[in-house]
Amino acid sequence: VAIFSLLVPTFSLVAETTKNDKNEIEKQVDTLNFGLESDIIELIENLTKEKDPFLSEEIKTLFDETRNVNIRKKIIYYFQVLKNDCLKDFCLDFLLDPYEEETEYVAQVMQYVSALKINEAASEILDILKSDNEQFKNMSITALGQIGGKEEADYLIEYFKNEELDVIEKQTLLKALGNLALVETYDDLIEIATDEDENTFVRRYAIEAASKMGKKEVVKILVEMSRSSDPNIRSIVVQSAGNFVSNSSDCDKEALIIILDGLKDNHQNVRMESVKVCREKKLSASEKPLLFRAKNDPVANIKYECYYALAGIGSKDCSEFLSSVLNDDKMSETNRAKAVDAIFEYTVTACYDDVKKLSEKALNDDKLKNLRYAIGKSLANHDNLNFEVICLGFLKHKDVATKGTGIDIYARNNYIAARPLIEEIANNDEKGNALKRKAKLTLEKTKNR
Repeated sequence: VAIFSLLVPTFSLVAETTKNDKNEIEKQVDTLNFGLESDIIELIENLTKEKDPFLSEEIKTLFDETRNVNIRKKIIYYFQVLKNDCLKDFCLDFLLDPYEEETEYVAQVMQYVSALKINEAASEILDILKSDNEQFKNMSITALGQIGGKEEADYLIEYFKNEELDVIEKQTLLKALGNLALVETYDDLIEIATDEDENTFVRRYAIEAASKMGKKEVVKILVEMSRSSDPNIRSIVVQSAGNFVSNSSDCDKEALIIILDGLKDNHQNVRMESVKVCREKKLSASEKPLLFRAKNDPVANIKYECYYALAGIGSKDCSEFLSSVLNDDKMSETNRAKAVDAIFEYTVTACYDDVKKLSEKALNDDKLKNLRYAIGKSLANHDNLNFEVICLGFLKHKDVATKGTGIDIYARNNYIAARPLIEEIANNDEKGNALKRKAKLTLEKTKNR
């Protein structure tokens, strides 16, 4: 018995209960302890998707005790998503000699140290790249772009010049240099970017990398490249110009012109990049052209991106436009749902009354149930204490999916008045009720808030 107990992970989180009295957390712990590989992986994937740290200690214990690579990969990704560095020592040791391990396992470890900025791993990964192991080449270059320094950047430039690389490998390397953004590589990157004999996408990555270094002289090169007949070049020029625009007085005027011209470009990819820059920078100078694009652009996704950009700017005219989308019954459900999400994303309080009216309308009209689901999903993805009444409306609805969305909204925002309704669902006598299980689990996770 003693020997057997060493082989089975044990978790102390939950006190022993009778078989019929186990709550949802205990069932999850049992899955980690005794479940099939497929059940364990499914549970960890769900916890990862929800960014749920509740069982992180138990999952770390499982990682230490299992030798199942498939489970370990899922656990590494779980802690990567949580930004938890509890696997740091394991990863540093692992990267000293990964050559007999499966490629996906090594890739997951490199992604983990990259995401958590474990810079101590850079020298080990550089050694892996120098080993000329083909299966680890691209992943090593990518990782060095996240955690490397001057030594790694110098090596990558020389690697680009002296090795026979295919287009994908060149792109990966230049993207890594862009992430490192070390000015010592600037001249080499400009040389690549302006070489018209080089592959278009390689040039894209080179100018993008050079533009991340904050050297304003690159704007002159961007102006020249913006005249290219190739929309792939024009779109990256717009994106790169975004590094030099803002709402402050030091905004580079030539870079701003590139962005505003991009909003008029015939090619949709260039227009989309321009709108994304306007959204990221909340460019007040782009308000009028964005309003025009939001109303008239022939590409739906560009219109939707304009909604977010306008919500970010948040002026009176922007708010009034977004409200007009919500209140227009001729607008598609998708248009209205995107406007709602933009309003939540950027906390456009001036539009909240109109969001509430539309939500109530969707709750009372099954013809608008797709809009109802979209509004609920959006509210469940944002912290917002102003919509308790709407959450109650979801929980009281006869439609099961609507109730389930109401539980998600409560899980995010913890409305006090909603808890009794969640308890009512959790105490439903119907066996095998998925909604009941969801309600019970939500109550368990929110009981100490």
